[in-house]
Order: sequence, then C-alpha cells, then structure tokens
Amino acid sequence: MNKIITKKQLSEKVFLFVIEAPLIAKSRKAGHFIIVRVGDGGKRIPLTIADADI
Repeated sequence: MNKIITKKQLSEKVFLFVIEAPLIAKSRKAGHFIIVRVGDGGKRIPLTIADADI
C-alpha cells in the first residue's frame, strides 16, 4: 500500500494527490496510468501520471 502525503482540492472536481510510491515513480513513462482502488471491493479508477520524483 502506498502512502498519501498530501491531498489538495484544486477545483470542484479536481484534486492533487502527492503519493509516496517509489516503485511507480521509478518505472513510470509518459502516457502511463495507475489504478486507484479504495478498499478491497472498491471501484477501479484509472488516473494519468502527470509528474513524479524518482
């Protein structure tokens, strides 16, 4: 499980999450997505990686 460091609401439906995920940051490439799921039975939400610090 990766840790959410910061969560900031940018507009009504847009949020910025800063997540500690070194393995994702190390292997990410342009156009890649990550799948976010809240809990075991939660829906899968695909998100685009906009930026990352290795």
